[in-house]
Amino acid sequence: MAGVISEAAKANGVQLMQSADVRAESLRWIRTLSGVWVEWIAPRNPIGIGRLRSFGDGAALAWRRPGSTTFGTPVPIVGSGSASYRLHDGEDRDSFVVVEAYPDNLPKQAAEAPVWITNGWLDPLCGGDFVSASEALAGDTSTTTELLKNWTDRTVRGLKVWLNASAHAYYAIRWNGVGSYVQPDAEDHADVLTADPVAAGDYETVQIRRLVPAVSASDPQMFNILEWAWDAYE
Repeated sequence: MAGVISEAAKANGVQLMQSADVRAESLRWIRTLSGVWVEWIAPRNPIGIGRLRSFGDGAALAWRRPGSTTFGTPVPIVGSGSASYRLHDGEDRDSFVVVEAYPDNLPKQAAEAPVWITNGWLDPLCGGDFVSASEALAGDTSTTTELLKNWTDRTVRGLKVWLNASAHAYYAIRWNGVGSYVQPDAEDHADVLTADPVAAGDYETVQIRRLVPAVSASDPQMFNILEWAWDAYE
């Protein structure tokens, strides 16, 4: 492969989307720095407590992921209006956050704040409530579609999709309208979904079916149901 891989061609290059322009959240955050709203947390960030740092009179921001000892390179805050910035960890640039900064509300001196990161709950069929009591009693079958979008400027090869092992008893997946539903629960499972190369900016559509047998036990939440990986960039 010739040339230099751009900053966009990183470990978070393929992302789960609720639509072509709206990312699905796999991680959630609690607390932030004054004047900073966390828009999105790259899934490579581990669970735990990260830190946001403001420099000077709100002139720059930096991020340190949970478990890291080094802040990333400070990113200058430009202009007086709110804007989005990508802040990288100092030890692993793939562990970044996207934040919206409001200069008028940033600290007027150097400051830090913890950011608690926890698993998000992703059941796109029912808004985060895995199986309600009424669904568990009556039984329920639903289908939906999610997108896996290539955000990089390179073609992605070897994309694979499977179910989280804790979810596969209730869920099955297939490429949109193609073939039968399957329940792969590991990357090396015989039924894992595999895709042709995905061009830059393009996406693959995954169809998800949830089947809840009648008189099931209620389960209020479940971890993210989809997992995916890929081999290389072209």
